[in-house]
Amino acid sequence: MSLKSHVTKVSRHSIGSVRSLCRTLSIDEPELQALLSWVPESRFKKKAVTKSSGGSRTVYVPHWRYRKILRKINKRILGNTKIIRWPDYVFGSVPSSDADDARLIGRDYIACAAVHSSSKSILKVDICDFFDNVEQPLVRNIYTDFLKYPPAVAETLCNLCCIHGKIPQGAPTSSYLANLVFWDLEANLVARLKQKGLTYTRYVDDITISSRKYSQDFSLALKLVDQMLMDKDLTRSEVKTQVLRSGTKPLLVHSLRVEHATPRIPSPEYRRIRSAVRTLENFAADAGFRTYDAYRRMFNVCLGRVNKLSRLRKKSHTAYITRLNRVGPLPSHRDLRWCQRTAREVLKRFAIPGESERFFFRRKLFRLRERLNLLQRTYVHEASAIRDSLAQIKIYSHE
Repeated sequence: MSLKSHVTKVSRHSIGSVRSLCRTLSIDEPELQALLSWVPESRFKKKAVTKSSGGSRTVYVPHWRYRKILRKINKRILGNTKIIRWPDYVFGSVPSSDADDARLIGRDYIACAAVHSSSKSILKVDICDFFDNVEQPLVRNIYTDFLKYPPAVAETLCNLCCIHGKIPQGAPTSSYLANLVFWDLEANLVARLKQKGLTYTRYVDDITISSRKYSQDFSLALKLVDQMLMDKDLTRSEVKTQVLRSGTKPLLVHSLRVEHATPRIPSPEYRRIRSAVRTLENFAADAGFRTYDAYRRMFNVCLGRVNKLSRLRKKSHTAYITRLNRVGPLPSHRDLRWCQRTAREVLKRFAIPGESERFFFRRKLFRLRERLNLLQRTYVHEASAIRDSLAQIKIYSHE
């Protein structure tokens, strides 16, 4: 697979002033200045999230007004494929473009693992506290040197996208900015590794370098990665740095085996998926249990794991989906009452000017429409009546 050489600004146009930035983001200058005057505690709310590996990390949840403008920055600048084209070795929170290889569509962890198919040895590197160490000077460099925005525009965007001098994990713009940190260094690293017969990918803060040789020496590759990180005042985790070789243990990239021509789920995981489907079928033998919230959560988790088989082109996916469709969750009378009560609340709030633009209003409306899909499995007429009452609500995206 040929890899595009570097992240590129494909648009020849630039945002030349703060006034032009306001037009791009569809916001008035006084409103923008008001948002910039907010103290950090008003912009973001701290939230502790437990890591899968243990411990916790701090995530910043933006205020709905702030989230709205950050999403516009994503859609109209950072995530706009007419402005930025991403190289084939960057994955995770990166949009696909029409020029991408069909195997890269989605840019998710499965597409990332596919790049390393048929590998015999792998070097895995994790960047330490990536988001916490992407500081405002690095963000300013992205806007001034890569996107070629004047200082006033770059400073305004930095102030919008940063908190306490760094990008906040949880903000919509942070993943894009983190992926752009190495815009001026990564292409050279990839080219040098390619000359040595090595394949490089980065999934946000997880770097993977693979080889078709069993006894590949990764010492030079590791030095080159360290140099790139040090140039950005970043470091790698010594504990999470690993070299894996085929034959000693399965070669896993994002929990997928890559020794073969296409990524595969490890056998234990496949057995767990098969067992989860069988367990749901056993619980579904009691029709009443299908109305419980616990069953609904079990079903959604199982469905997500089964859908992974589709991305990996496993023939068993269709058979499992057919079995799951027979034992899908059923609504309870409590769901009917919730939908009726929420519909009244949504209609009441919709009558308030500007309320339909709020993130939380849209989220509640989405949850209601999603729950109605479940409700109609049993309460057909009631679900239809609620949908008719919501027909007047038209939501248009201005982001």
